[in-house]
Amino acid sequence: MKNPKVTIIIPSYNYELLIKDAIDSVIAQSFKDFELIIVDDGSSDNSLAVINDYVKKHDNIFLFTHENNLNKGLSQTVQLGLKHSMGEYIAFLECDDFWEDNYLAKKVVVFENNPQVGIVFNDVEELGDENKIDLLKDYFEDCRNRCSSKIYPASLAYETLMLEIISNFSSTMMRKSVFSGLDFDTPIAPYLDWWLFSQITFLYDSYFINEKLTHLRLHTKSYISNTQGKITIKDKKDMFNKLLKTLEKSADCSTYKELVSKIFEEKASKSCRDKNYKEDFIKKFADKKVFLYGAESFLFDILKDYDFSKININGIIDADKNKSGQEILGYKVYYKDEIVSLNPDVILISTQEPEMVYSELQKFVSDKGLNIPIITDFFHEVRYKALNNRGLSLEEVLTELF
Repeated sequence: MKNPKVTIIIPSYNYELLIKDAIDSVIAQSFKDFELIIVDDGSSDNSLAVINDYVKKHDNIFLFTHENNLNKGLSQTVQLGLKHSMGEYIAFLECDDFWEDNYLAKKVVVFENNPQVGIVFNDVEELGDENKIDLLKDYFEDCRNRCSSKIYPASLAYETLMLEIISNFSSTMMRKSVFSGLDFDTPIAPYLDWWLFSQITFLYDSYFINEKLTHLRLHTKSYISNTQGKITIKDKKDMFNKLLKTLEKSADCSTYKELVSKIFEEKASKSCRDKNYKEDFIKKFADKKVFLYGAESFLFDILKDYDFSKININGIIDADKNKSGQEILGYKVYYKDEIVSLNPDVILISTQEPEMVYSELQKFVSDKGLNIPIITDFFHEVRYKALNNRGLSLEEVLTELF
């Protein structure tokens, strides 16, 4: 029997009530030359029974488990699926998502017509928890705008690495050949998709289909939702640094230097663009109540290097209750819970949007029903200058700025 054109891999873990939607959307595909491999990662619910019902009825659906039905994590689960795959192309579908019935057909056509493309991805339709959808609304809109502005096939190495422009596994299909030699050892398990996408888009061209072919379910019980709070900023920076080293080894030196130079130039030019942004900000908030957020070491660089004479800084807010009541270079520190009573007109934060500190502050303000702008880029120039003054390498600066 000839091998199928496409292998679909569904990593399964404790989604007995949702995995049916995923499997049914595969069965309903208009393109039929596929096999479906479901790898269960030690589910403790009724998932195995649900999956086995499909296996009995369909000769192109297969179930695999780890030895002794152990839970070994997403990376080993994906690798087990790849080990058993026979298709020329690999499509991933998370077990709580589902596809439009023309998903495979659209992707196969792109691959057949573009031999240089290694990964094809598409827009997504978010559904599920309204709070999570609202929280990620700007991110998805930004991804759509950036993706639709490209001419494809395109190199998306920068956008994937720095902006996480490919949002999830369930929107992607790859040539099986691209997985040869990839590093699957992501330091942060929930970020396996970004870890792999960054390597693939660095080595191969990408193609974006501007259609919502994937229904992405956002909910509080998802894998990343249940692990994200345990991930620190240091974890993210260590992972980014390791990924840069991984990319350096995976292609010729000139390709790597080109990527690093582009990232560095973007950061440097952004610090220049910030000047007009700051002037506009000062005009708007000169007489308003402005607070700084984060009483960490970088705050000293900010307070020493930036002239706040034109801005009414009322104090510093921090998530560490032990710092409350202290003074830093003349500014009083307040605990995060005091934001409600302080009622700032705006908060300036020195971290960037991908960092956990920003996400936590944004969520806190949203949960309290407050309409307070949180400005992330105001100190970019100071941050860039401070890092350069420490004599760090390009890669080290980029790791700090990530």
